[in-house]
Amino acid sequence: MKEYRHMQIRNILIFLLIGIAIALTIGVYMVQEDKDELQASIQCTGEIGLEVGNCAPDFMLTTIDGESLRLSESNGKPTFINFWATWCGYCRDEMPFIQKAFEQYKDQIHFYMVNATSTETSLADVKKYLDDHQYSFPVLLDPKKENQTVTFGQYEAIGLPMSFLIDREGRIVQKVGGALEEKKFIQMLKQVMK
Repeated sequence: MKEYRHMQIRNILIFLLIGIAIALTIGVYMVQEDKDELQASIQCTGEIGLEVGNCAPDFMLTTIDGESLRLSESNGKPTFINFWATWCGYCRDEMPFIQKAFEQYKDQIHFYMVNATSTETSLADVKKYLDDHQYSFPVLLDPKKENQTVTFGQYEAIGLPMSFLIDREGRIVQKVGGALEEKKFIQMLKQVMK
């Protein structure tokens, strides 16, 4: 009886070890697949950084509508990124002409309006602000995760607004700290669409 019980325990342990080995193999494969997929979607080669000429740091955020967007999945379209908050006066000043440009150029340029969500009073306030002004550009939420945000950590925004214009290959072609001027903004967009 004792020998039968030891055999059962040994078989259970072997079964568990095989299960763990299979789970680890699948996990490693999935992580490698995710890495390969990310690498395949990144078109920019060169130094990753925040200066003009650098490859823009990749990020993935969720839109206010719940859709996940990754910067590197631009499908060969230029991207305009604007870091903003509802409490920022300069941000509020530039949003009407960013909305107008979005309506005109959304088929040629990605517009990623990244809300510094970690600094907002509530998500409801952000939604109300967007609804009140009828803004339809994509708004990505940037809450604090693991003591860091894309806005203030990865993209080192020391103030808001902060904007980046990224070309089709994922390279930064314009970086603007502070408020945009409408005419210069439109010129920037037209330059990157050539």
